[in-house]
Amino acid sequence: MTFDAQKFLGRLLVGNWVGAGVVAAATLAASGVLSLILALLIKPEGFGLDNTLTLTATLMTAAFGADLLISPHGDLDLDALGFVGAFPLTITLVALGVAVYLFRRITAQYTNAVVAAGDAARTALITGAGAALVAAIFRGDNDALGAGLSDLEADDSDFLVGFGASVAGALFMPMVMVSFVLAIACLMRRDWLHPKLQLVHDWVAAPLAGFTRMLLLLPIAGALCVAVLLLFGDGNDTSEMDSDEWMTLIGLGIAYLANLGFGLIGLGAGVSAGANGVGTYTGSGESGIDRFSEMHRLTFFTGEGDEPGLWIAVGVMPLWLLVGAFLVARASRSRDQVLRNQLVWVGSFLLFIPLLVRLSAVHAGVDVNMDTDEDPVDLGGLYWGSGELDGSLYVGLSGVAATFLLLTFAFLAALAISAATGALDLKQLSTQARSLAKTMQTQPGDQQPAAGTPQQSAADATDTSTQPPARS
Repeated sequence: MTFDAQKFLGRLLVGNWVGAGVVAAATLAASGVLSLILALLIKPEGFGLDNTLTLTATLMTAAFGADLLISPHGDLDLDALGFVGAFPLTITLVALGVAVYLFRRITAQYTNAVVAAGDAARTALITGAGAALVAAIFRGDNDALGAGLSDLEADDSDFLVGFGASVAGALFMPMVMVSFVLAIACLMRRDWLHPKLQLVHDWVAAPLAGFTRMLLLLPIAGALCVAVLLLFGDGNDTSEMDSDEWMTLIGLGIAYLANLGFGLIGLGAGVSAGANGVGTYTGSGESGIDRFSEMHRLTFFTGEGDEPGLWIAVGVMPLWLLVGAFLVARASRSRDQVLRNQLVWVGSFLLFIPLLVRLSAVHAGVDVNMDTDEDPVDLGGLYWGSGELDGSLYVGLSGVAATFLLLTFAFLAALAISAATGALDLKQLSTQARSLAKTMQTQPGDQQPAAGTPQQSAADATDTSTQPPARS
């Protein structure tokens, strides 16, 4: 069999580009409009039009995974680059929800999964190209940051710090995310699939449907988190905040509601949350390394953290999992499939919880290369001078603990919902468990050797106390 390059390119390039463009444009528009609204809330007074549009573009592309890049430029003996990666998950869920809805509408009359997958790839390509164009056009700096950030403004034109979304990240990350989500949407259409893939659909459709709807509940959990922090928290004094600061808090809160919601659920499962990082310096005859970790469980935040309202996490976490298990049971085609689908749903936590931990966390880093004749300065164990400085920061949940603790609680929720829906007979399960326990349990002292064995013969020969007396 020979490879027909022309036929391959024809299948790749020929398709419903108009439909793919409509889905991509709506996805970018949903992310862009919501980002603009939130940017107008977040920005301080006097932030400047270019910086406001840059903030909008940053939120818009960050929703798909693009990092914020920060770098100084001017007449400096300094080569530096910093990045901050923080998905505003609320915007992400809205944008991807629009993408799935329109994609299913446009492909509703399709009869072939291959054709639909081609449209999904075209949609992802157009979305990435559009996001990269936005990231390349809108760039800002610290020339005019407004009254709230006046301390960070440049003193003169020779020291400007530019910022904006990563163009490469804005190109490739939307392509990855949109293609992944739309591929799952294709998998959910059973009539499109080959008979062998239909078997896969039967196993994963209900768990995927349940987990998808669970994601939509994260902003609600985040709203509860914000409410208890503002109403009952003593650690955050908001009495002296002006209207500008309140608007910034509201804007950031809405953008990251889903992130806060997942963090609250993780705390309720006993997962530690906080920040850790490392910084290293090499050069000027000196070197240093500094590590820190501030990861704490719920009891720390409710006690020393002066946030007693976070105890609500103990109730939100099991409720979130019970609702998820119920949604899986409801999406099952028959009662006989409920328990199987629940177990697949629990197993999917090994994949989706680490992904959620990554999406809900904040990652930051800095890479500095400085060339100066000045003596190095001690910065708490790190020495600043000629040389290289690297640092990284992580803020979020502990990934390994979140995966296995939430998986454990999800298993218990699955058992509870399966029993409540009649898919699991607890009496029969208890009987089988006792039977298995009896089968496995042995007591060596109660075991008697079989008759005729050498041990029994020897015992009979030596034990005369029970033998009758011999007749004369």
